Amino acid sequence: CEREFNAKNILLFIVACCSACLCGINVSSIAAVLPDVQVDLGTDLVMASWVMSIYSLITYPSMIMIGRIGDLIGHKQAVIASCATFAIGSIGAALAPSVWMIILFRAIQAIGGGGLPTSCMSLVGVLFPKNRHKMMGFAVNVFPLAQIIGSNFGVLVTKLTGTWRGIFWVNVAVMVLAILAFLLFMPNGKRNENVSIKQLDFLGAALMCGAVCFLMLAITKFKNITKGVDSSLLFQIILFFAFFVALAVLFVLRVRTARHPIVDRELLFNKRFGSVTIFFFIYGFVALGMAQMIPTFAQKVYGFSSDMAAAVVLVKGIGWFLCGLVIAALIKKLGYRIPLLLIIAIIALSYLIIGLMSRPTDFIPVTVSDYFTHYLWLFVVAFVLGAGSGCASPTMTNVAVDLMPENIGTIYGVTAAFRQIGSTLCVPIVTVIVAVFGENYAGGFRVVYIVMTVLMLLCVPFVFQMPKAPASPNQAIRKGLH
Repeated sequence: CEREFNAKNILLFIVACCSACLCGINVSSIAAVLPDVQVDLGTDLVMASWVMSIYSLITYPSMIMIGRIGDLIGHKQAVIASCATFAIGSIGAALAPSVWMIILFRAIQAIGGGGLPTSCMSLVGVLFPKNRHKMMGFAVNVFPLAQIIGSNFGVLVTKLTGTWRGIFWVNVAVMVLAILAFLLFMPNGKRNENVSIKQLDFLGAALMCGAVCFLMLAITKFKNITKGVDSSLLFQIILFFAFFVALAVLFVLRVRTARHPIVDRELLFNKRFGSVTIFFFIYGFVALGMAQMIPTFAQKVYGFSSDMAAAVVLVKGIGWFLCGLVIAALIKKLGYRIPLLLIIAIIALSYLIIGLMSRPTDFIPVTVSDYFTHYLWLFVVAFVLGAGSGCASPTMTNVAVDLMPENIGTIYGVTAAFRQIGSTLCVPIVTVIVAVFGENYAGGFRVVYIVMTVLMLLCVPFVFQMPKAPASPNQAIRKGLH
């Protein structure tokens, strides 16, 4: 323990957390200043929205790809490459003269933006092998911080620098400092001496990226159903989904035959890891996806202002951060199954309460007193939901990594990507369901929240397919897969 908790490791831990947090901040900070981007570049809202969409399209496959590269050639190399790519994309976006150029450089930035959380979390596990469960649990708590400060960060930097481009220059400055820290203080660590960059399965990586991108495009088009259904839209959705299925099948076949596949064969075809992945997907869909709908629910059903709807999200983020710290500190004592079952109970009960309380009302809150007099329950439920997510973050991260700790990057990348894809898939589906109810938003959200309650409860059997408690460093490294 004394060797692990030295000045260099603590510094690297802080740098890794800040780097990962910055990637999360970049999503909401750019969203907050998107109207400024649209006006400055003289484009329409549809094109400007691709500044956001392209980042999501590339980030998810990048999580998996960079995680695997780190496992094969070294996490130090992976994190430095991710920082450099993120910085190059940020420089290009800051200097972009047109919307097409900023979309191109946002795509480059997204490669690093997907790789950084994966490689940074992997570094934490490598730096603190004896205290991996606790330190990785603390590290994943940067993500609720990113959620809390993201949009405010974008607005603040824009005001201080006089332009939205200042957000990207802040990225560059942070990445340069991070690269210097990793170069100077990060040990090279272990790598697979039998694998070189040229031997990596780039064809498999391309197939995986293509599959995820077409899935995301199908999801993006699906959202447009609320504006009206026509044959052209349905054709596009079906076509994109067909491409996704075809490329996904080709990717699985490629994993079976490649010498160094982009996803470890033992993981991809293992039932226990499959249970973990499904749990991550459902959790992403139910917990994280529906969390994005809370402001819409508060505004449409109860007439919340945008500021007070954002305050509900803030309360949820605070509950997430505080509970995450507690669970990370106690994870070895609590084990995995108690927190996992607690997560399911908290989220299911909270959604059931919101669903049952979702009723039409003519009362429109005006003062802060109005909000807390009539809707204090919603703020309380939001905090409890956040606490549930706080239980989830350190527990789910560690339960996945314990399956194969020597492939920490691959496991974190795959599970995080499935969680985020589930989250992204939730929003358009919920939007379409609520739209079916027309102006009866309360009725639509009531149905959605009750369905989400049932989905969360369906996760219970998967919990008993996972490791019961954290593995000690002296246990067999592949214990969780057998």
